[in-house]
Amino acid sequence: MSPCDPDLIACQISTVTEAIGSWNWNSFFATLIATGLGGALGVLGIWLGFRWQRRQQYTLTLDDAVVAILQHLPSQATEIKRAHNAKIDHFVNMASHTSPQEEPPEADHLTMMMLLEVAQVRARRGDQEIMLDALRSYDQIRGSLDSKRQMQALGVLGGALSRWRSDIWTAEEVRASIGRAGQLAMDPNETDNS
Repeated sequence: MSPCDPDLIACQISTVTEAIGSWNWNSFFATLIATGLGGALGVLGIWLGFRWQRRQQYTLTLDDAVVAILQHLPSQATEIKRAHNAKIDHFVNMASHTSPQEEPPEADHLTMMMLLEVAQVRARRGDQEIMLDALRSYDQIRGSLDSKRQMQALGVLGGALSRWRSDIWTAEEVRASIGRAGQLAMDPNETDNS
């Protein structure tokens, strides 16, 4: 074989081919298959990592929404108490025939309803069912005329949501507790056993 210019790639390839012997189709296909499998495993790894990252992001997003609800519960309890005291003052003033007042405003439930709605929108599948139950329960809570029961029910609702996102309770236990919160607000015979 004639010497070739060592600066050319073709020369280098031919030198390597001569060094390892003649062309071997088995080696070629084995290398091709190994390269394909390596690429497929790389893509699978990237896909699994992406799925894990999305799951983590979903969990953080839903946790943030539930934390916002839990952080608003004390303000909501204060709002319920304020509205209750305003009603008492209104009726005392009516009974004592002092200056007539307008009907006292009801407690503001809009912020809590919106926080629950946002969490429900961010939730998926089974988590969405839990948030729908929480919305229904809160609807019962705000419909109660007894402010003490409303505040107790808010505590039960908040406890259930907290235990759910902390993975302390199963979904069934959480849904049962959320249902109890709504019943506690409406039924004078219901007691808080959570």
